[in-house]
Amino acid sequence: MTTNTRPVPNLTSPIGASADGKTKMFLIAPWIQFFQQFVQKAAAVIGLNVTASPFSYTPNQLGHVVITGGNITQLLLMRGDVSINITGQKIIPMSIGDTIEVTYSVLPTIQFLGS
Repeated sequence: MTTNTRPVPNLTSPIGASADGKTKMFLIAPWIQFFQQFVQKAAAVIGLNVTASPFSYTPNQLGHVVITGGNITQLLLMRGDVSINITGQKIIPMSIGDTIEVTYSVLPTIQFLGS
C-alpha cells in the first residue's frame, strides 16, 4: 500500500546546539506549524450541514469554502465589522474568525477545505 504520509518529527527535540553542547535550540510557534505542513497530510474535507437560508459558517482554521449547485441569491464574507458581497464566487479563502453567509433559494452543497 502506497501512502503520501510521513511520520511527524518529534518537535520537542532540539534543532541545534552550541559548539560545547550545553545550549540547545528548539522550534517555537509559528515555526512549528510552518514545518508541520511539509510532513502532515492535508485536513479532511468537511461537509457543512446546510439547513435554513441564510446559512452562516465561521471556521476555526485557515482554508477555503467551496460552494456547488443550488441557487445563491446573496453571498457575504464578513471580517470584523466589514461585510463584502461576493455573490458569484464559488471558492472562497477563509481565515480564522471570518464568517460566510449564504442566502439561497435552492439548497447548495457547501464544503470546507482546511489548510
